[in-house]
Amino acid sequence: MSELLLRKSALFTMRFQTVPALGVGDLLSGQLATTTQEQLVAMSSLTGCHRRLSGEEHRILSHIPSGQWMPAAQVAGDLAVSNGAIDALLEDGFLLGDTPEGRIATLREQEEKMLALDWDDFAALYHVQSRVHDLDVAAPLRQAAAMQPTGDQGPPPGAPFQDFLALGAQMSAELHAKSEHFDPPPPPFHKPRNAEPVQNLPLPEGDSAFQALLRHRKTTRVFDQNRPLGLQELSTVLYYTFGCFGHIELAPGLIGLRKTSPSGGSLHPIEAYPLILNVENVHPGIYHYDVERHGLSLLRPMTLEEARHHAVTFTLGQSYFGSAHALVLLTARWFRNFWKYRKAQKSYRVIHVDAGHLSQTLYLLCTEMGLGAFYTGAINDINIEQALDLDPLQEGVIGVAGCGQLLPGGGPLTLETLPYVPPR
Repeated sequence: MSELLLRKSALFTMRFQTVPALGVGDLLSGQLATTTQEQLVAMSSLTGCHRRLSGEEHRILSHIPSGQWMPAAQVAGDLAVSNGAIDALLEDGFLLGDTPEGRIATLREQEEKMLALDWDDFAALYHVQSRVHDLDVAAPLRQAAAMQPTGDQGPPPGAPFQDFLALGAQMSAELHAKSEHFDPPPPPFHKPRNAEPVQNLPLPEGDSAFQALLRHRKTTRVFDQNRPLGLQELSTVLYYTFGCFGHIELAPGLIGLRKTSPSGGSLHPIEAYPLILNVENVHPGIYHYDVERHGLSLLRPMTLEEARHHAVTFTLGQSYFGSAHALVLLTARWFRNFWKYRKAQKSYRVIHVDAGHLSQTLYLLCTEMGLGAFYTGAINDINIEQALDLDPLQEGVIGVAGCGQLLPGGGPLTLETLPYVPPR
């Protein structure tokens, strides 16, 4: 520790958090906490760590600058703090050290990289803090199924996408519970407080093919396993959703692309990585969609069961997505936008809007082709990044789309809505 140099990371924030506190009177009377106290919470944009700081740790961070190095032994001596507190701050990325290798060196290099990529401070904090790993929303269902006596109804533990009915029932039950215990849900239609009386607009006349397409767009969660997705169908979905139809040189070396969906600055930073499960003449696995060549590059071959397992894992255990014929993992090459919009507060948001445009294009295209489609932001970002071998500061996961053959009759989990016409 004596030779280690320290400096404070430039990529974390602190805030105060009010929490209940037990006083002596509370303890003696056996009551719940009747007082509160302020705790200092630190959030790292480097590691995603989010935790309360001790008084000792706060003194260390207040003492060490971010712009110059200080000997660790001097810090420990000046502040009379333990090496354990310094080690904890190093591990969580609040302090950086000058070691040449190991985790401390990796964190120092990551900070240098993030600062060089011109991330906006608040975008970086949100991006790192919102990534999750190994989250499984269906785990309670599988645990409950494992505890059922022999002969009871229920899916076998770990069975691929057979628990989607139970998962759907759980989601419905949670919504009803929230309706009973929380404030009333916000109304479906919004009316500003100071708006003038409504002036009715004439209802649209006619019914074009495109208007009918818009009306029939919907999310599909369960797909027909008895029919593979055709190779031509997959090609059409990828080409008309992610393919390129024009280009222009915006500046020396900076090529803007024209696609079927809009993108901020014509930069189109979203990359598509198909996870193939059941497509004719395409082996299951993870591929990259090469826009320049309109082709697939295999990254990781899999068996069908492995591909289904990854499909469910990537989507937080939403088992029904394991029945899709192809998923598309959407990532963003951040610096593709950040190069032009340096430290722009809106740049990170615009990239997510780009993904939204692409998902709607995929929905409409699949609807027109008679296929089912979905898009979800409920994803295990870190699992996908590891499977794709991505550096999340260079290229990070946005969401997961998917498509496949429709199940005859619609199948379970199909939401059938009642028709609605604006009242007159």
